[in-house]
Amino acid sequence: MVRKILVVDDDRTLAESTAEILRVHGYDVFLAFDGYQALNTARQIKPNLIMLDVMMPAGGGIKTYENLKLSIGTSTIPVIFATAVPIEDVIEKIGQIDSKRFISKPYDIDLLVEKIRGLIGA
Repeated sequence: MVRKILVVDDDRTLAESTAEILRVHGYDVFLAFDGYQALNTARQIKPNLIMLDVMMPAGGGIKTYENLKLSIGTSTIPVIFATAVPIEDVIEKIGQIDSKRFISKPYDIDLLVEKIRGLIGA
């Protein structure tokens, strides 16, 4: 079974390169470039995991996460937060979220794949 991942990042180059790498690892990857697109795409494709940039326009990552959790169709989708700011600052804003669900930018692809596998397997 191919796992679907939604990569959400306003940096198109980073999103596209991340998608290519994840595809090499066997994932079916979809892209969104802001919070609004992320919500719509998540509702349509029902991904197994969302990789969500914390700092972006049109509904930043934290607001997008809150909206995902409010919707029955997306509330149970695991999220990995990608951030260039200190992880502790983001955890403080979001609340009690396992630090394993964060990855610092620029990120280590092996670590990212390990985190993904830890949350959704294969």
